[in-house]
Amino acid sequence: MGECDADADELLQFGASAGSRQFKKAVDRNRIKRLSREAWRLQKQSLELTLKDNRKKMSVFLVFIDPVIPAFETALERVGKIVADLEKKVREGII
Repeated sequence: MGECDADADELLQFGASAGSRQFKKAVDRNRIKRLSREAWRLQKQSLELTLKDNRKKMSVFLVFIDPVIPAFETALERVGKIVADLEKKVREGII
């Protein structure tokens, strides 16, 4: 269901999934995963730098559970909040 964008040697790995129970058509699940991956790609750089500075590695897997396919702007906003929250937790030493 999910796709991984990085090798095990990299600092940051990412995957995304959309459930077939909520989205019966594969085209809808694939659209959600594409939106998530693109939103992640555009915003991951600051998290990568934070991980590098703190000598940490991270794997992130997003599971989309909203019953409505989001607009790209919505996906970008939601992923941005996730990235900011993860970055803050790494800096604080929680992760």
